[in-house]
Amino acid sequence: MNKYVGKPIPASDDIKVVVNNAGEAMPSSYILSTGDELLAKGDMKSLEDLIPSIIFVRDDGWMLAAPPKFEHVAYAIWKDKWAGFLRYPDEIVEDIADYVPEEYHGD
Repeated sequence: MNKYVGKPIPASDDIKVVVNNAGEAMPSSYILSTGDELLAKGDMKSLEDLIPSIIFVRDDGWMLAAPPKFEHVAYAIWKDKWAGFLRYPDEIVEDIADYVPEEYHGD
């Protein structure tokens, strides 16, 4: 079992969030400050499309968040390195062996 599983999400100054199907990730603070520019690129229709629903935690503690639309992209980036995940509004990291992708029903 990984040292992060069964505990609250590790503290982080700025978790990166996947913002498109290409797997580009940006710090959450950058998204908040440049949301309109990201919307203009066409991958999202509103800033709500950027609100993460899940955070994946790698075995070294590095984290990557994703909104529902890009959850599958985030998971695929480090598929063999994820140790755990946290799905909002949960506060405890679960073992990646228990991860079940949520189907996205958006556009």
